[in-house]
Amino acid sequence: MAESEALFSGLQLDITYNLKPLEVEFDSTDLLLYLEEPISLYSPLISSCISMLRKLGNQVVRHNFWQGNKVADFLCKIACQLTTTPQSCVLLSPVAAAEDLLKTDKEGVLSSKLILRSTCNKLARFGNLFVITSTNSDHVRFIV
Repeated sequence: MAESEALFSGLQLDITYNLKPLEVEFDSTDLLLYLEEPISLYSPLISSCISMLRKLGNQVVRHNFWQGNKVADFLCKIACQLTTTPQSCVLLSPVAAAEDLLKTDKEGVLSSKLILRSTCNKLARFGNLFVITSTNSDHVRFIV
């Protein structure tokens, strides 16, 4: 539910500020499934998100590991500590606390994640763009 609400709020900001091109990445495969087939408890919210994505020109929506979105993950954690009331905030420049993460992201510093091979096709279906190198027959290493 939180991911759905975050997508909805983010898309409202995108429409308000005409932010294009837009690429949306989630570590929630459930949300990506709901966007494909909105048959869930959150269907009205998901339907609104689908409508807004269409209004924005069907922007890119894909899977990414949280390790590939460290800056966004960090900013979400800061926001949760700042307020108990849901609010949107537009940052005109990066917060100082995120500068190290931005620097490693810009430099292309990689980390890896070991996952089951059976998960690979599912993640590829959701547009995960990361390099894959085999480690054994049951697991795959994603370079994030």
